[in-house]
Amino acid sequence: AAELNDIVAGGCASLTCCPYYSVRVGADLASLTMLDTSTILVDREQIRWAERALAAAASARWRVVVGHHSLFTSGAHRGRTMHRHRALLLPWLEKHRVDLYISGHSHHTEHLQYGRTHFLVVGAGSGLDAAPLCDDNCAPQSVHRFRDALGFATLTLGRDGGEAALRDGLGVTRHRFRF
Repeated sequence: AAELNDIVAGGCASLTCCPYYSVRVGADLASLTMLDTSTILVDREQIRWAERALAAAASARWRVVVGHHSLFTSGAHRGRTMHRHRALLLPWLEKHRVDLYISGHSHHTEHLQYGRTHFLVVGAGSGLDAAPLCDDNCAPQSVHRFRDALGFATLTLGRDGGEAALRDGLGVTRHRFRF
C-alpha cells in the first residue's frame, strides 16, 4: 500500500476549509486532484490552482481528477451545464494527459472513454435516475453503463497498470477495465 504524501489545499489556509485540493500517492505513483465543480465555472482562482497542481504532477505515473459534475454522461444530467464544464475542463485534461476523470451528478454508473482519458460516472450511491438513458450517440465511446442498481467504483493503481471496477450495491462486479 502506498502512502499519501503532499496533501495540498488549493488556495486555502488549511485542507479542512478547502473545497478543492490535491493528493500525491507515493513518491510519484499518482496524483489525485479534487475539484469543486459547483463553483469552477466562475472561480478562476481554482482553475489557476488546478493548472499548477497538474503541472506539478507531470512526473506521476497516474493523474486522476475528481469532480462532482460529469463531462460526459448518457444519464439525465447532460444539459447545458455539462457542456460548459466540458468546454472548460476537457482541453485541460488533454493537455495534462489525465488518465481518469471520476464524477457523480448523474444517478447511474457508467464508464466512457474520450481520447486517452477514461471517464467514470459513479452517481448511483444514493438513488437512481428515473429518466431513460440516451442512446449511444449522446456519449462518445460509452463502454458500459447500468442504472438498474445502486453502485460504486473501486480503483487500483500500480506501477505496471491501473484497474477500475464498477460494482453494484452488493459488491458484484458489473464492469471492469484496465488502463
